[in-house]
Amino acid sequence: MVALVDVPLLGRLVFKLDQLGSGLLLSRFLIGVPAGAVLGGLLATRIGHRATAVAGTVLAAGAFAQMSGWQSNELTLQVGPMHVADLALVACGLGFGIVIAPLAARVLELTRAEHHGLASSLVVLSRTMGMLIGLAALTAYGLYRFHQILGTPQLTDPDVRARVDHLERLVAAAFLQEYREIFAVAAGLCLLAALVAGLTIGRMPVKTQATA
Repeated sequence: MVALVDVPLLGRLVFKLDQLGSGLLLSRFLIGVPAGAVLGGLLATRIGHRATAVAGTVLAAGAFAQMSGWQSNELTLQVGPMHVADLALVACGLGFGIVIAPLAARVLELTRAEHHGLASSLVVLSRTMGMLIGLAALTAYGLYRFHQILGTPQLTDPDVRARVDHLERLVAAAFLQEYREIFAVAAGLCLLAALVAGLTIGRMPVKTQATA
């Protein structure tokens, strides 16, 4: 939810993109999710569910950590032919996508075949509830921090146009600071998720352990 909500807003309010440009900026993240889902499925069969889930959440944490240092000119920064922001967004999407397959597979392994439908629906339900709670928390924290950072600007510019421009710069700076803090929090939550995955997901599938 952090990426889905904040990236388009950053595009509009900080990077001064139009609606299409903001949507295309978010598309970097959205492209990474399905690609990561396929990659996660392949990795889970080779290195195990635990390692795959941990790798995905750590990758997402690293991407959010990089995004927490974004500047107002971030879209102009490049590493070779690629923009730094594009790489971070694709990596973030890949990280979240990688986690999908090992978590779903592990839940199915822990349930009987006749309960697979219920287990799958509960996985989707838990993910949806997490998104709703995350959106509510993100909105509350974002509004609180924005007003706290912006405060009550004292505009002393000589004419109205200059005051409007000054206020726009202050608002953009406040939004940027707010979203940088949110990205930092998201990175910490991803690391916490990696720890939880490492502690709760078994090393080997249940069926393999039973056979052994």
